[in-house]
Amino acid sequence: MERENKTAVLLSLDAEKAFDRVNWEFLYQTLVRFGFNKHFVNIIRSLYQQPTAKIKINGSLSPSFSLQRGTRQGCCLSPTLFAVYIEPLAQAIRQHEQIQGITIGHKDHLISLFADDVLIHLTDPETSLPVLMEFLDEFNFFAGYKLNIAKTQLLSFNYKPSEEIRHRYNLKWDMKEIKYLGVIITKNLSSLYGANYNVINQSIKSDMERWSTYPLDFASKINVIKTNILPRLLYLFQALPIEIPKHQFIIWNKLISRFIWDGKKPRIRYTTLQLSKQKGGMALPNLKDYFYAAQFRPLFLWCNNNYFARWKEIETYTAGYQIQSILGEKEIPSVVKSQLDSITSGAVEFWFEFTRQFKLSKDQKVLRWIAFDTQFKPGESDATFKQWATKGISAICTVLENKELQTFQTLKEKLSLTNRDLFRFIQFRDYFYREIKMETSHEISPVVKIMMNAYKSDSKCAKIISSFYVSIMESKTNSTLYLKSRWEKELNVEILPEVWLDMCEIQHSSTSSQQLRVFNWKNLVRFFITPKISSKASSTPQQCWRECGCLEAHHTHIFWGCEKLKPFWNDVHLTLTKVLGYEIPFTCIVLYLGHISLVTLQEDRYLVKILLTAARKTITRSWYKPDSPKQQQWLDVIQEIRTLEHMTGVLRLKVDLYAKRWQKWIIYIDKSLGTGSQTVLA
Repeated sequence: MERENKTAVLLSLDAEKAFDRVNWEFLYQTLVRFGFNKHFVNIIRSLYQQPTAKIKINGSLSPSFSLQRGTRQGCCLSPTLFAVYIEPLAQAIRQHEQIQGITIGHKDHLISLFADDVLIHLTDPETSLPVLMEFLDEFNFFAGYKLNIAKTQLLSFNYKPSEEIRHRYNLKWDMKEIKYLGVIITKNLSSLYGANYNVINQSIKSDMERWSTYPLDFASKINVIKTNILPRLLYLFQALPIEIPKHQFIIWNKLISRFIWDGKKPRIRYTTLQLSKQKGGMALPNLKDYFYAAQFRPLFLWCNNNYFARWKEIETYTAGYQIQSILGEKEIPSVVKSQLDSITSGAVEFWFEFTRQFKLSKDQKVLRWIAFDTQFKPGESDATFKQWATKGISAICTVLENKELQTFQTLKEKLSLTNRDLFRFIQFRDYFYREIKMETSHEISPVVKIMMNAYKSDSKCAKIISSFYVSIMESKTNSTLYLKSRWEKELNVEILPEVWLDMCEIQHSSTSSQQLRVFNWKNLVRFFITPKISSKASSTPQQCWRECGCLEAHHTHIFWGCEKLKPFWNDVHLTLTKVLGYEIPFTCIVLYLGHISLVTLQEDRYLVKILLTAARKTITRSWYKPDSPKQQQWLDVIQEIRTLEHMTGVLRLKVDLYAKRWQKWIIYIDKSLGTGSQTVLA
């Protein structure tokens, strides 16, 4: 509109009590016209057969009265019925010759709907607007859809209404922004960021300050970020594909870190918390990576032929060029640059920024379209290459199999090429081996792989953002191997990377209790403050609190190596041997760090994980105490966990699974202590 200086208005309609004013007869007739059979329509009629209601005022109910219109509140069918009810309005507006929308790519874009939120985009408003308003009045007469002029919002572009129009319709003609589906749309695109993110930033900061006063544990705070903060920001990331300054992500990270650690110095690196649980993290959302993933979703859908939407038609329309081919280039080609709007070009620039950061220039070449590859000169001069796209040969990746170019005979059989295409194939093959082909050992970036999968006929359009997010995280070098190195140094042993990852995964499947799972994770990632750490903070040497005389009381010493702790671990190991009926290694790697996958039977692992969890918990309950933990204390902790596991089994209707997992422990307790309170839960 700005480029061509078109006059236009953006109209956000607000209906008075939209769901409550639905005319039932109009709804039934609409269902019939849409092809629903008589039996189905009668079912809907029965739902609205002489309904009554009462009003509750100060605890007292009014007499019953009949309802004459409206959809049922709280009924899961109501939104669908409303969508059917309002569709005739949308269809009539689209087909009305005197109501003109915005034309992009030879297609008119007139109306957008989401439930009762209706957005209409008009050109030539001096003519289109009066016709639209008259039509809405007519629709109100038949269907009960009444416009609330006072709350209807309007943005005008290059348009000043005449005095007649201004006085006839009491609209707010001077608005600089409107709100639609929770997003503030401004006349000036440069104001979008401030209008939306300033509001949400203030809201997030206020919420976190309030939540900080609640007694939330470590894991609960991370869950709050996942379930509350992330969805709010992710919605804006998707709805507003605009650039977010880098310092904004830093501010969000600081807010989250301060909330998680109660304003104290963090004990674990922020990047470690963001790792997946399988890699030793807590899956704390990385907002910047989620932003990238949200921006890549529309790019994926550009390339997916199974996905259809009006926004896709708008963004991908370019004269003489397939915009999808841009994803394989290093920059936007000059032939198409002037045709792209700021939103579309911004999304592509985010992709280029990412590919530069992770050095994917070689990988992304397979996303170029053969007919539009700026480096493949025959594609520019020979129009037949463009015809190949209609046969399924679009991006270079569509003619590859396991990173190798398919033979001409294979392409002939699959895509109906003819012998006349052989020379063109030879031209492309020569170019492929010179510029595109990758080494067999080269692993294509997981992010590029997702883009390649978009071209497959069985490609799915669900969970795209999650897939991109996981792939972006995999592309990074962040890991918990630095923690592994610290354990190796203190234990004077080598821990293989696969063993370390196994230990990371085990901690998050140890019990049904989230608190205990997080407790196990804290042990593995050296969360607890030992005397050695305290010594560094205070510059005063502090010895082991068990008074063993050790001045190097690091994590290994406090949880395993202390002389006063050895009798406890001996008792734990002996008991485990008796319970299982076979020997397991007496090592810190097995008993404390939990690498039990290779030394226990599959059916025993859940029980062993719980018994070792109880041992660690027993040690921390004696924190800062000179007395070492005792076997009876360990047994008491086991009984607490067992009670919790039994309650969980009852609630989840899995008591049989509980009994199976605890069978060996129940037998051991019965033999050692006699039947009694210990076996009640069995």
